[in-house]
Amino acid sequence: SIDWISGGTDSSHNGFADGFLAKLTGVVIIADFGLAQAIRGVLGKPVGNLTEDDMAMLTTLDASSQNIVSLEGLQSCVNLTSLDLSDNQITDIQPLVDNITLGGGDTVNLLDNPLSTLTASVHIPALEARGVTLEYTIPVITVIIPDGGLEQAIRDALGKPTGDLTEGD
Repeated sequence: SIDWISGGTDSSHNGFADGFLAKLTGVVIIADFGLAQAIRGVLGKPVGNLTEDDMAMLTTLDASSQNIVSLEGLQSCVNLTSLDLSDNQITDIQPLVDNITLGGGDTVNLLDNPLSTLTASVHIPALEARGVTLEYTIPVITVIIPDGGLEQAIRDALGKPTGDLTEGD
């Protein structure tokens, strides 16, 4: 059976139609240009549709420093064991969580990405619970205190007269 992959949209199609077509044909939609180029490079397939069979051939993917934002489509990489996504613009890793074949012994490098709080608090622990080894940079969350008096009292207590206040403080 062919699983639902992802539907892209453009000015001439609606997302449902594109997704439906992908479901029927086994075409995998990789909307992120940098991710698509990295995948195509490994597969040696510079043009043409990427299929579920193509994606199943990927065991290792180095997609570092590609300005990647979206991981949509990686849920179809059912044999992936090593994934380097370092130094990109990724905030959401839900497609990796949706790839139920990622598990014990698999590695994912997410260093130097602006990971969202949801990713750090929910998605990363979910993958780690399945045995995936993850490398990542914990996002620094700046705390804004609208009350100037309260902020000054906190700064005095912390011994931090200037600079951003973060959750770690």
